[in-house]
Parts: sequence; C-alpha cells; structure tokens
Amino acid sequence: MTPVILIISIILLILAVILTVVVLFQQGKSAGVPGVMGGAADTFFGKNKGKTMDSMFSKLTGALAVIFIVLVLALNVIITNQQKKINEENMQADLENIANQTITVAPTDAPAFDLGDIDLGDLDLGDIDADAVTAE
Repeated sequence: MTPVILIISIILLILAVILTVVVLFQQGKSAGVPGVMGGAADTFFGKNKGKTMDSMFSKLTGALAVIFIVLVLALNVIITNQQKKINEENMQADLENIANQTITVAPTDAPAFDLGDIDLGDLDLGDIDADAVTAE
C-alpha cells in the first residue's frame, strides 16, 4: 500500500466518523427546534438560533458528503492506475519469460524412419484403374 493510498484511507475513515456525528446532531424535520429545547425556543432569538444551527449542520453535512465522494473517487482512480501498472509489469515479465524459454523435444523409443530404405522401382502401379479413382 502506497503512502498516498494510506493517507487518503485514513482521511476517509475520519471523515466518515465526523459525517456520522454531524448527521446524528441534526434534528428531524418533524421535531424542529422546539423539540430540542423543550418548547422554550418560542422567542425570536431562540428560533433564529435554532434555524442557524440546523442550517449550519445541513450545510456541513452536504460539504462533508461532497468531500467524501471526491476522495472515494480519487482513491478509486489511484488504485485502478496502480493495478494497471502492476498488470503491465507482470505481462511484460511473462512475455520475457516466454521469449527466453527453450523448447526441448524428448526422444522417443520408436526407430527413425529412413526414406532411403524404400525402393520405388519395385512398386507396380499397372493394376490401378485411373477411371475408377475419382475425387469426391
């Protein structure tokens, strides 16, 4: 594992934990701010403060999600390029091994056939009927 992949993986892990915590701090749309403060946020400042916190958490969640997605895609590209490089190196090494191999043929126990042993002068071709032999 290269240092870049390790660093991005650690950042992704930390970012995932932070993103989870930020999402858990957000209130559901049905509860709203009065649900958090026990109904005591009926004043103008209380309502605006709650909306500001909710909007801040919402924006923070969106920003962290975008950063998380970008880092995942970058990590994917880095790992894919690294795998391509490794595959090319392995293929080159395999081709070099194949090119350097020598092929040896094991001798057989069968006797060698020498064409010099056949005397074609004794062959009588007079009995073959040329009309009877046809190519199909």
